[in-house]
Amino acid sequence: MKKFKYLVIFFAIAALSLSFLVSCKKNSYKGSETVEIKDEADFFAISDKLGDDYRDFKFVLQNDLSFTAENFKTVAPSQDNPFTAAFDGNGKKITVFLSDDDTGRYETSAQNISLFGNIKGAQIYNLSVDFDATVETASPLTYISSIASYAYSARGDSNLFDNIIVSGGISASPKLVEFDNGVLGYETSVSEDVLYVGGVCAYAAGEVHFKDVTSHLAITVKPSAEDSVYLYKTVYAGGISAYVKSAESEAKAVKGNVSYDTVLATGRIKLDKAAQNTVIGGISGSVIGGAATDLTYTGTSITSVNAVVKGAIGDSGLHTIIGGIFGEQNNFDIIGASAKTDIVVADNKLGSYLLGGISGAVVINSYISSATYEGVTSAIIAEGKSELNFGGITGLLMYSELHDVTVKNGGLSIKNIFDYDISDEAIVAPPSDLLFEQTVAAGKISGNEKYRDSGSVVGRMYGDETTKLIGYTVIDFVPNATPVGLTQKDILTDGKINLDHAGPVILESAV
Repeated sequence: MKKFKYLVIFFAIAALSLSFLVSCKKNSYKGSETVEIKDEADFFAISDKLGDDYRDFKFVLQNDLSFTAENFKTVAPSQDNPFTAAFDGNGKKITVFLSDDDTGRYETSAQNISLFGNIKGAQIYNLSVDFDATVETASPLTYISSIASYAYSARGDSNLFDNIIVSGGISASPKLVEFDNGVLGYETSVSEDVLYVGGVCAYAAGEVHFKDVTSHLAITVKPSAEDSVYLYKTVYAGGISAYVKSAESEAKAVKGNVSYDTVLATGRIKLDKAAQNTVIGGISGSVIGGAATDLTYTGTSITSVNAVVKGAIGDSGLHTIIGGIFGEQNNFDIIGASAKTDIVVADNKLGSYLLGGISGAVVINSYISSATYEGVTSAIIAEGKSELNFGGITGLLMYSELHDVTVKNGGLSIKNIFDYDISDEAIVAPPSDLLFEQTVAAGKISGNEKYRDSGSVVGRMYGDETTKLIGYTVIDFVPNATPVGLTQKDILTDGKINLDHAGPVILESAV
């Protein structure tokens, strides 16, 4: 009988324990609830409360928080369990400092380095973040940002960043491992080898909105740890986001559901050493499918320097796109933008480059209206290019439109032009038929990549009657001297463009 009693008591205790454990399981809460985040432990505990059951939850920050390399970890590091709820910063500030006292670096193999690794249909708002990180990453696919690394949405979901201020700086470079044969590389490898660095969000796919967002965060990216080889084949970087693609962007008749509204970035951006493909913008590296209003970038400079690569390039060379607002703008509209910065590409010995004061490339059903680019010291400078198209508004305008745009203060400058033979690593003279075309309005209207083209408004125009430049103003902004060894061909005649090179591109004279 005693034994039976003890067994009853034992099973009762076991049942209570099991009930307690079940209640503490992840995703066990349902419905909606407001959860107060009072300290660092509460913040990290958010990871224990992720999942669809928490879609209607709201986490509210009650106090300022501070993290260092010793106690930092990313919330929702896996795409299998993203953050799907609302996070209200409540006007508080989170400070993150990631740098080892001995090495000065934050060494990690994590794919996501940010407060939130993965978000899906989340809303993050009323938050300030001071994020200082010197990251040396061993992951061949890396997303680095102050707030969110990877944002995505299913149909009906949307991600929102609203009333956000970020500051600090991110410096990112690869961590190398030396193998037995002496070759430097990663311990593991994936096909992408891509680095995304954004001030607020590194990568977003699907519906995402940035509203009243300010970034004072500076970015430095060093994709190659050694001169002899690049580690990241592709780099996207931007003051707010690195790469953003709408779910609807494949349908060219549909603009998509990405938006930026009242967005400011002020941090300078620098690429040191080489990546095979680089897309950088003061606001975002690449945007595909959507619209933006009231964009401003005032970082002192966006620079790409010392892209000298002697191996592991293949036949394609380097491809770099840089813009004061967006690097690459595809099926995307801008109404109202201002960039005051210098774009400097220096000490580079091969590759193709698209540089623009507003967007490096404006392509495929895109539109820019009421945009102004202003140089700080010298505007746009390029040194040592193989193929170059650059302009005060955009380096390439293709099947897209510019309306009522202005460029002022400074100008365009090219120096030390040469070709670089990858096969024998020799600098060779430019071909005799190579022309440098520059004009007040547009460089040239052609698809021939042999040319270097610059224009105070557009570097190169390409396409059909859907490619339009209508209404532009040029103030104290002129193409500078013709490079030594090249001939100049000014194709501006009486305020109208000479259409000898290609077909029905529309261009109106300056106002």
